[in-house]
Amino acid sequence: MDHLAGSVRRAGHGGAVPLLPLWVYIAGGALLGGFTATVWYPIGPVVDGLHLLPALAGAVVLGAVVELIYRAFIRPRQTA
Repeated sequence: MDHLAGSVRRAGHGGAVPLLPLWVYIAGGALLGGFTATVWYPIGPVVDGLHLLPALAGAVVLGAVVELIYRAFIRPRQTA
């Protein structure tokens, strides 16, 4: 079973599916949150069309949400 470390077996799937490290999920959520928040809440200082305050807030919030989803759903499958 050591060769399956960091992988998950899906039902009906013959091979192991590799999982990404936690920072990849958090970074993806932060990027998505940072760029979408600046569209919905155009306040604060602007640098090249990017509103900095909502971008920072969106990055922190969506990054945290993605981490919670990772800890609740993805990590338990790694240990199973």
